[in-house]
Amino acid sequence: MQNFIIMPECGCEKRKFSEGYVKIGFTFIEKDELQLPQCGICMKVLSNDSMRPNRLERHLKQQHPPLVLKTKGCDESTVDCAQVIVYGRYIGGDIIQEEILYSQSLTAGTTSEDIFNSLSNFVEKTDLDWKKLVGLCTDGAPAMIGLS
Repeated sequence: MQNFIIMPECGCEKRKFSEGYVKIGFTFIEKDELQLPQCGICMKVLSNDSMRPNRLERHLKQQHPPLVLKTKGCDESTVDCAQVIVYGRYIGGDIIQEEILYSQSLTAGTTSEDIFNSLSNFVEKTDLDWKKLVGLCTDGAPAMIGLS
């Protein structure tokens, strides 16, 4: 007969996602009643203990140094600054590469129509072909599904 030791639940602090983490480039997933931060660039899921601004920023600096940008057009004292950042993934040789294609502050609003118009203007100005778009991902904000 085997002996089993029942461990008490961890008394560790369960960190919660803050909307400010979206500005850094993170969203979250829920697993086993825990919120875990997920990088919007590499989609890597970090530990709940990483749900701190300094640790999320460290991930970006270490894992994605060329993509770390200062937010243009946003006053740092303004909490409600919305920005559209479009990443492009493409095959370069035998590896998948990623670059920021477009970054723009939204001054008119953050409805799905405002976001689409901003992106559409960029596509038209740069003569990109909409037919070559094979996928689209958002942070799941209510504006992306038509709610403002």
